[in-house]
Amino acid sequence: KQLLKYSAHAVAALGRLSEVVRRQIASSEEPLDALFLCFEAELEQKVFFYPDDAHAVRDIMHAFVLKRMLLDGIEAGDNGQICRVVERLQRANLAHVTLNQPVNAALDTPLHVAVRQRNAVAARVLVDSGASSTRQNLRGDTPCQYFMLPRSSKAARLIRATPGHARPRAGEEGAGG
Repeated sequence: KQLLKYSAHAVAALGRLSEVVRRQIASSEEPLDALFLCFEAELEQKVFFYPDDAHAVRDIMHAFVLKRMLLDGIEAGDNGQICRVVERLQRANLAHVTLNQPVNAALDTPLHVAVRQRNAVAARVLVDSGASSTRQNLRGDTPCQYFMLPRSSKAARLIRATPGHARPRAGEEGAGG
């Protein structure tokens, strides 16, 4: 939310946006497109010792911004935004890595958050797009075990039904559910 609100203004304040980029931003219907246009304009002004580093920076920033937008969509229950962000991640070949990265201090993945929010649509989109149903957070919970409280939710049942989902064996922490 803050990224979209302040990034264009910050780059514009530096006076680095060309008139062409300003027109593209003004005509953009998608705020995320405007943000990426600003970022690209700023990145073009940077000099890298190794030119390929610009590609790495671009990928890191795109993944970070998209992951933040994905988390915002999950927390807001905005399934349309979730689908749009996942589609962008897939087009940029960043889906597999980004969907399995932690999004908070508890090392929850977007799938953990979707289950906590009891959003079965988000959980399905994430699993279908390559999110791991076996990734553990800081407490060792997989998404369907999240705090062991919402494990009976439709989102958690969907994850347990996913092929390849590892179930805890008897005697292991989290077994018995």
